[in-house]
Amino acid sequence: MAFWLNNHQTKFIVLSAANILIFRSELCIMSGLMLLISLIDKKISIWRTIIVGFFSLISFIAISVLVDSYFWQYWLWPEGQVLWFNTILNKSHEYGVSPFLWYFYSAIPRALLLSLAIIPLGLIYQRHKTIKYFLVPTLGFVFIYSFLPHKELRFIIYIFPLLNTVAAKGIDDFRKIRLNKWMKNFIIFGLYIHLVINMIITLGFLHISSLNYPGAQALNKLHELEPKESKLSVHIDVFSAQTGISRFMELNRLNWIYDKSEGLKLGSEEMMNFSHLLVEAEYEDDPRLQPFMTTHRIQYFVKAYNGFYVSRSMFPLVKINQIPKIFILKKKLKKLKLVEFK
Repeated sequence: MAFWLNNHQTKFIVLSAANILIFRSELCIMSGLMLLISLIDKKISIWRTIIVGFFSLISFIAISVLVDSYFWQYWLWPEGQVLWFNTILNKSHEYGVSPFLWYFYSAIPRALLLSLAIIPLGLIYQRHKTIKYFLVPTLGFVFIYSFLPHKELRFIIYIFPLLNTVAAKGIDDFRKIRLNKWMKNFIIFGLYIHLVINMIITLGFLHISSLNYPGAQALNKLHELEPKESKLSVHIDVFSAQTGISRFMELNRLNWIYDKSEGLKLGSEEMMNFSHLLVEAEYEDDPRLQPFMTTHRIQYFVKAYNGFYVSRSMFPLVKINQIPKIFILKKKLKKLKLVEFK
């Protein structure tokens, strides 16, 4: 971004290619819009763009394939697989679908909070440059990316430093306006106070977010409940894997087997072979637990965020509601029949 704004177009293309081909392929949309603006403004020629882009493409794909294939132990280009799955096959909807405008009416307001209302102030001075260099790439990126049915805040996280820059510019621009002294100071004070309010709300969101990873909490609890020397086999269901569990949490690989096989039927023989199960359920009589009640016992359950409510009688007034989300099941030991010899 800095290279683009400072008109170092070649460096911008090379670093953008590295970001896109090695780390996040969706950045091709934002970087593409920036490059399009540079081409329209004739800051770089089409031929130079093609030449630099081609060699960057070959170089960084090669680097990604060689490095990632070494760590995964088979040949692959990770961002190529992501692009193929999400865009070509259009299978991202398998992980959930959100409305087309979800980023605009939900994700962006929740991320920017009160700073969203200050962005228009950034258009007081140098409006044309602000729109072209900050708002067109960011909002254009979000609009185009909204065609992908599966949406998450992390997919557009790159736009917020740019939008916050516009908001910061707005505060600075407002300070230059000629206005009644008392009125101006009062508004500027409010602009600074909004940062404190944003921080308080963000801390609240941070706490709530920490309650959205019951899978990680469940696996950590299982590590506490069972000695690492024991021989265990743990099946991790899809919901548990999606809520915080990663390979970095597999602390006892020497003696434990961590299995994330999908598509196993509840109550099947394959499921019954595991000594421990992490199963998504919300109460003890949940139908998803019933197939295991004769073979396993409930060892522990983990609660997760389930909304909030306002309490008029207790402090703090805003209370967080949590309900069970994941149950840890342990296989029962088979009782041995004692035979009496005479």
